[in-house]
Amino acid sequence: MKALVVSGGNEINKDKLISLCEQNDVIIAADAGVEQLLKINKLPDYLVGDLDSISKKSIVYLKSQKVKTIVYPKEKDKSDTEIAIDLILPQNPDNITLVSATGTRIDHSLANIFLLKKLSDLNIDTQIIDNNNIIKLIKPEQIVSKDETFKYISIIPMCLDGIVITLNGFHYNLTKKHIEFGSSFGISNEIEENVGYIIKHSGEGLLILSKD
Repeated sequence: MKALVVSGGNEINKDKLISLCEQNDVIIAADAGVEQLLKINKLPDYLVGDLDSISKKSIVYLKSQKVKTIVYPKEKDKSDTEIAIDLILPQNPDNITLVSATGTRIDHSLANIFLLKKLSDLNIDTQIIDNNNIIKLIKPEQIVSKDETFKYISIIPMCLDGIVITLNGFHYNLTKKHIEFGSSFGISNEIEENVGYIIKHSGEGLLILSKD
């Protein structure tokens, strides 16, 4: 089962959001994320959060449509995005996509990015998608197809031990290269062939596909 979580960060391209809605089985809106869905005439299966960022008009409409809504207090121990994720976990999703999970609030953006680790530990394939990036956690072995839209491939260590990585098919190939935590060494690589091959020997890291 595939789940889409729409959060309240920077809005994603409408056509992309429509496509993602069609590709996923369950849609969860995290608070203000529901406003984006309403703009494309799409109702979520669930709405969660304290609802402090949703217009009164939208709340009335959502109630009239009997959207399953779970209201949390403003003072809570988790972000609306993490609450949305926790809601769907009992349904055993094998893939979760987060959109509008990045934005002007760096604290929220980083917290959402680090949720990729939580979901990876649960063996759930997860990605954060915005208008300029696709963010994933690096798997032990994976193949990345060349994409002219997302030209740049970056690897950023996520743990104090850094990451040891092998890359083939890239402009800058690497063989069991240790990238230390806090280093920008893995930024802005590119795939030279049709696909790039990645092997993670140790550590944890983010795989980020980007465009300017």
